[in-house]
Amino acid sequence: ICGSKHNPPGASCASAGGPESVETCPGFFQALWGEQKVWMEQKISKSQATWQIAVTHFPCGEDGAGQAWYKKLHTQYGLD
Repeated sequence: ICGSKHNPPGASCASAGGPESVETCPGFFQALWGEQKVWMEQKISKSQATWQIAVTHFPCGEDGAGQAWYKKLHTQYGLD
């Protein structure tokens, strides 16, 4: 989605709260992913549920760090 191949020159998603340009797109989503990881850890650490299940857009483990973050969710917070 982020890239000149799929977007016209000067493309922007800023009006919808997204990145301002194709060039800022990867950094925008990197920052968003960081925010979402913090949010997830805050929520799962307070969960009293018997089962803790996360539904993701990509397969769990696609964190770019050898599944380190998902393993942390499992070992530290009990994600099933």
